[in-house]
Amino acid sequence: MLVKYTEKLKIKLFHFERNIPELARKNKQNLEECARNIRYNLAYNVAKKYNYNKIATAHNLDDLFSSLFINLLKKNHFINLFNLKPLMYWKGIKVIRPLIFVAKQKILQFLDNKKIDYITDFTNYDNKLLRNQINQKITTYISAYLSEYKTNRIFNNIFDFIENYTQSLKDLLICQNLGQDAYLLKPKFKILSNFLITESLYLKAKEIVNQSIKYENIKKIFINNKVTLKKDWKLQKVDNHFYLYSSPYKIEDIFIKLDFKDEKIVKISHKLFLKLRIIDTFKKQEIDKINSFFSSEIVEKIRFQKEYYVGVFVDYIKIRVRKEGDYFFPFGLGGKKQKIKKYLIDKKLMDFEKERCLIFEDLEGIGLVWCILKNIKRGRDLSILKKELLILVEIILQSKV
Repeated sequence: MLVKYTEKLKIKLFHFERNIPELARKNKQNLEECARNIRYNLAYNVAKKYNYNKIATAHNLDDLFSSLFINLLKKNHFINLFNLKPLMYWKGIKVIRPLIFVAKQKILQFLDNKKIDYITDFTNYDNKLLRNQINQKITTYISAYLSEYKTNRIFNNIFDFIENYTQSLKDLLICQNLGQDAYLLKPKFKILSNFLITESLYLKAKEIVNQSIKYENIKKIFINNKVTLKKDWKLQKVDNHFYLYSSPYKIEDIFIKLDFKDEKIVKISHKLFLKLRIIDTFKKQEIDKINSFFSSEIVEKIRFQKEYYVGVFVDYIKIRVRKEGDYFFPFGLGGKKQKIKKYLIDKKLMDFEKERCLIFEDLEGIGLVWCILKNIKRGRDLSILKKELLILVEIILQSKV
């Protein structure tokens, strides 16, 4: 019937089928949330493909009431009580709801008068669903009662309030991108209300993680100081600052054979690059050559450029993230072994900063420990090297080429 109707009106029909229960289980979402995201994503893809500038949905006044009561029952914060708005954006494209202030009964009466067939979703009669229970027991009566009033004026006032409230919440916290999927969120001024901070954190986290987040998990931050929000994202409270970061931090292991003449640029992860250049090769007994090199002008360069290192490696460099049990022989400890974990604790790094520590390893062990967020670097004691032929390498870590 739908195909026949759209052909009559000369409207192009796009038809999709998806296994919603299976996708909901896979994405760990409830059925309604999963179906909603799929519908909007499909509409978005069609709009982008055919250069449409907006998406229109058929939500009506009854849908607005139903969503409000469901949110009142299931949510304990104000932000999403009125999540059906006349205008919203999905991935940057306009989504309009032209029937949002029209009661469902009026729409049905219009269709009947014009003798226009319509489709009724059979799931509307499933009383196991909360939405259907609310529709039958509450929404139908309220919609009928208010349909004679100017409901658009009432709800536009409510939407204006919610928009202003939400914008005020967004302005409460300053968001600083630390790089490598780590963010610092801190209040612009002293806020005594944990409730307002929670609401603001909820908005910021949803925006950054770009996923649905449980409000209850945000609330726990004031009890536990560290919570898991969604999948691999954690939130940590330190004093009155909040760190939102992906955990565990992951990069693919990178293996670089030190046999090239020219400089080499390697992408480590998102917006993070490494520039390598072999400066010289020498034999172990020529340590004085290294000492004289470090006493030259390069020392000034190292001193004033944070993301810069000159070190000695053997045969190759393997770059990876830190593992439990890693140890090295730090320069300046007279050849004594030290666990990297202890070194990072001594440097007072936070958990997410420790995760973002890069390890530079070669044939002889770990030659460089580098925290990419704090620019903490520590090389090894050259006296523990056994290989005779050593390679002097210049390393620059940078956020873009």
